[in-house]
Amino acid sequence: LVLIVTNLAGTLLGTALTYLGWRRAPPTQRQHNESDERPATLKQLARRHIDFPLLRTPQNLINAFSQSLPILLLSTYFGASSAGHYTIAISVLGIPSNLIGGAVMSVFYPRITAALNNGENARALIIKATVGMAAAGAIPFLIVMLGGPFLFSFIFGKEWHIAGHYAQWLAAWLFVAFINRPAVSAIPALRLQGFLLSNEIISIMLRVVSLYVGFALLRDNVAAVMLFSIVGVLINIHLIYYVIRHSNE
Repeated sequence: LVLIVTNLAGTLLGTALTYLGWRRAPPTQRQHNESDERPATLKQLARRHIDFPLLRTPQNLINAFSQSLPILLLSTYFGASSAGHYTIAISVLGIPSNLIGGAVMSVFYPRITAALNNGENARALIIKATVGMAAAGAIPFLIVMLGGPFLFSFIFGKEWHIAGHYAQWLAAWLFVAFINRPAVSAIPALRLQGFLLSNEIISIMLRVVSLYVGFALLRDNVAAVMLFSIVGVLINIHLIYYVIRHSNE
């Protein structure tokens, strides 16, 4: 209860500060109405960007649930130990990539928005940023793919070698999720929020199937994580391709 209340309070505080900052900003710094040069009101801005609460909110909820599926099912079928191995693997690989990816998204979103408003080649910009992300993350993720069990046993102790096996497959998925940040950043500016929601719905269905096959049919925890990661790789590749394809329409 304390975690829920404090997180909610932090979010509300951030929203309140954002609103106060917008209210105090000079009119020239606010977004203008498309029909004239008067500053857009808060209601106009909310109406213009209605796709965020209607489409992005459920997409984020589905995504959060899908990220928790392996932990829930691992603990159900193989016990808390397997869930703990998965948790440390996803944490070690996910935290650095999320920090870097989050920084990239905060910079790339205004850049791609400006490029679209100025009539620049958005497709070339997204491809260039995606290739740059791939070049930056290729070696670290490849090292984990090739030597995950050895690395985790060496760093955390030999009892964590199962986490290393998980990490080998998770690294492939998280690498593609790492390089898709420019494409994800471009989605709001390209008005592709509906695609993102439908992509997330298809993703969670495929992930449920993959985990069911691994856990219930194969009864192999590593195989389940492998199938889950392969689905993640395919879904993210499709997302990158779709955004690039529709970036200059």
